[in-house]
Amino acid sequence: MAVPREYDGTPESYPVVVKPHCGEKFGLKAADRYAVANNEAEFDAIMEKMQRYDPSPIVQQKITGAGAGVSLLLGRESELLGALCHRRVREYPITGGPSTCCESFYDEKMIDEAYELLKSFHFTGLAMVEFKGDCILEVNPRVWGSFPMTEAAQSPIVAHYAQAAQGGQVTYTAKDYRTGVKMRFFLNDTVAALSYLKAGRVKEGLRGLGDFFTAKEALSAKGDGKVMRAYLKKSLFER
Repeated sequence: MAVPREYDGTPESYPVVVKPHCGEKFGLKAADRYAVANNEAEFDAIMEKMQRYDPSPIVQQKITGAGAGVSLLLGRESELLGALCHRRVREYPITGGPSTCCESFYDEKMIDEAYELLKSFHFTGLAMVEFKGDCILEVNPRVWGSFPMTEAAQSPIVAHYAQAAQGGQVTYTAKDYRTGVKMRFFLNDTVAALSYLKAGRVKEGLRGLGDFFTAKEALSAKGDGKVMRAYLKKSLFER
């Protein structure tokens, strides 16, 4: 199971990613939750800045490749009750940040790897295992940002969670959701698309603008506008 190399002291090679153990705990914006060092001078400057948040931040080898996530539901005996894969289409900041648009797909190998990892430490409940390239980057043992994809792709994970929590019998069925479904957070994704255009990545930027008309909106719920209003308020006034 491939993972990024971690360094305890000065890295032996670059680039590396430096990040506090829990950036959200310090109220950091997405762009401030990590930094990339391409040489020792940049590394020293980043480490000095990070001290105010975490005296011993995580220092990892920077991995390239496509980003993807495997969302899993494990039962009381760590048995697999649900799985859903999504790939990142766009993110913001575009240099590396939370997903603003993603697409559902199915990959049995990734599901198996993610499940074996969680099962190895007897995990129960909901979690999302994040991949980049061939490496596992991290585990989010909670409801994660792209969780609305479970509804967009018509995955039964939420229903299975409710059934299992009440002691009901749940059986996992492979590929029990729609693939090829795109979902986006429209405000963040629009900013991402414009950022791609500004950076000269025209094809990606135009594709993002085109998805405005085709991708499902992550936080749009018929008959309930509270979630969308909260999202807009947080995005426009609290970031």
